Amino acid sequence: MEKMILTNISLDELADKIAEKLTSSQQELNTYKEKQEAKEYLSIEEASEVIHLAKPTIYGLTHRSAIPHLKKGRKLWFKRSELLSWLDSGRIQTKEEIEEEAIAHLRSIHRNHKTG
Repeated sequence: MEKMILTNISLDELADKIAEKLTSSQQELNTYKEKQEAKEYLSIEEASEVIHLAKPTIYGLTHRSAIPHLKKGRKLWFKRSELLSWLDSGRIQTKEEIEEEAIAHLRSIHRNHKTG
């Protein structure tokens, strides 16, 4: 069922009022987004929204040290900038790969030291 409201306002005035309200709503939305983007430290819920991964997936990644995070007590925190860099970089080396690289580097230093 449609409602009909009669007023003394012209269609042009009505269009202007609607445009003003839309502009105001868009400005409020932009302000909210800017505040959210300015927030540097994120909870797991907020991190989940930023990187579009489920919380259990994020917990698994943190457990394997496959995603940058901070832990204070029992609480996990994520830096927005680090999460975005992590996404941008694509694949992050695993702990095992980092360890293998470090061992290979140490061996090369040791060999160079022996021959030098």
